[in-house]
Amino acid sequence: MSPAFSSWSDFFAMGGYAFFVWLAVAMTVAPLALLAL
Repeated sequence: MSPAFSSWSDFFAMGGYAFFVWLAVAMTVAPLALLAL
């Protein structure tokens, strides 16, 4: 099995869709964190 990203910077860039990917992650994690409080 080969890794999908060649470096950590490629991972965080998400193939040019970083804004949308990390926004979706934040919009998922934030409500779950608020519910856990």
